[in-house]
Amino acid sequence: DFIASNEKLKDLQIEDNELFDLTFWVKKGNPAENAAFKEGVFYICDPASQIPALSLPIENRNFSLDLCAAPGTKTIIISKRLPKDSFLVSSDFSKGRLIQLIENKEKYSLNNVFLTASDLVNGLCFKEKFYSVLLDAPCSSMGTLKKNPEIRWQIDEERIAKEGKRQFEMLNKAGESVKKGGYLLYSVCSIEKEETVDVVENFLKENKDFSKAEIDIEEKIKRSFTLIDKSTIMVKPNQHKGDSFFVSLFRKKNGRG
Repeated sequence: DFIASNEKLKDLQIEDNELFDLTFWVKKGNPAENAAFKEGVFYICDPASQIPALSLPIENRNFSLDLCAAPGTKTIIISKRLPKDSFLVSSDFSKGRLIQLIENKEKYSLNNVFLTASDLVNGLCFKEKFYSVLLDAPCSSMGTLKKNPEIRWQIDEERIAKEGKRQFEMLNKAGESVKKGGYLLYSVCSIEKEETVDVVENFLKENKDFSKAEIDIEEKIKRSFTLIDKSTIMVKPNQHKGDSFFVSLFRKKNGRG
């Protein structure tokens, strides 16, 4: 119905994605040159990159925070999920990437989104302010080998270990912005142990006020990918046509008892 009702999509050959609602595989045509894309009718992304934004808990009358948010894939999805009286703060450090965020905020009419520049590495000014925080951390991008095979020769074990250390430090900083009883979601487009389960284990050891929390997402998505435990989903390259991804959810204790 979405395709049939929009004349501007007729130059694209599209088929439904089997797992994600309102998501399509482009079989023929260039979506980036399509008039509907330029007008903000749809967004181009890998299907699995939706999982972090779909997994982030949201609540009425509360603020959420999207860190390392540019170019805005997750910001767009979270914005559309938010209740009318809730808001999202999207943040990035790079000036160039912030410009991308600004452009997408305007293009997709994200009126419940506020943008800010912040340096996560050196710590955020937000302390225990947000009900839910998403950190889609910079990583080795080893999960994108299908479309970027050259990465295989650009990344070595030392680089992956370095990325894991930086991700752990960033996750610690992100945790400071979660209010008591709130949620923190960590994601990377990698399935390397040093960037995924090791980061999670080290974070929980270092932060006793956080514990694992169950991800609430459609069962068909859980069944299609690797559910490590109730809090963690790993998307492996043999499980669908798109990128690999890792998502893990934590909850901060409410301070009682």
